[in-house]
Amino acid sequence: MCGLGRGRRVRPRDRPRPDRRPGPQTPGEQCAASRARPRLTRCSASISGGSRPTCEGGHPVATTTIPSAVAAPPRQWVRVIATELALIALGIGAYLAVGLGSADRTEAAYAHAKTIRSLEYFGLERLLSTWWAEDPLRTAIANAYYVTGHFAVPFVVFGLLVLFDPAAYYRFRSAFVAASLIGVAISWAWPSAPPRLLEGLTNAPVISGAENPYAAFPSMHVGWAVWCALAVSALTARWWARALGWLHAAVTGVVVLVTGHHWVLDVVGGVLVAFAGLAIARLWEVRARFAVS
Repeated sequence: MCGLGRGRRVRPRDRPRPDRRPGPQTPGEQCAASRARPRLTRCSASISGGSRPTCEGGHPVATTTIPSAVAAPPRQWVRVIATELALIALGIGAYLAVGLGSADRTEAAYAHAKTIRSLEYFGLERLLSTWWAEDPLRTAIANAYYVTGHFAVPFVVFGLLVLFDPAAYYRFRSAFVAASLIGVAISWAWPSAPPRLLEGLTNAPVISGAENPYAAFPSMHVGWAVWCALAVSALTARWWARALGWLHAAVTGVVVLVTGHHWVLDVVGGVLVAFAGLAIARLWEVRARFAVS
């Protein structure tokens, strides 16, 4: 009996340590873990399109698609770039075609602009433009933002979509094309002169000689800016990135007013066109899924 119960004492450091961070075992636990602690994994979607990977329950898994996008075959990149250039050429061609006939629509454009001005009652555009033009620095900043922001910001957003979410890129590319074509069609069917022409404002910048002077409604400056905000909101959940996207849309709305390029109703029209373009893209996406299935 001597020594009973006096076996070798197990020191704390010799005891087997349980796994303090057990990995998820079941699909349900994997889904919960992906929502709780998003991890960067290689996405199955590529530059040629595809859907964002999801786990059981339909919850998206946090991914980065930079490797799959950059590693796409060269001929795939050539096909994608050729398609995008063709769409850009289509949009520019449609815009120029409408602009070439704008000289014959001057009377209708001024009549429509007067209709818009009568609907707004308060003449906010002239008040803003006159006050803003009192400071040359303010005028220069607004003019620069009007000319550069309209093209630079969508270009950056397109690049981010290609690198980080190719599936969303195709959706928002379609939305961008649809919204732009809607804007061109409306400006052709219902030309409208901007406040800078109707009110005689001389401080407004002109982007190029090919600019259609009677395409005020809807404001595609605002339409593209709202598209950028929608795309950034779909691309990331970071609040500050989404806030920057919508800040760009708000600043663009103010800039087009103070530079005399658009009426308030033009701004409203641009917002509606952006959402209409996204709605058309989503419908097209659903139709394509049903066609595949």
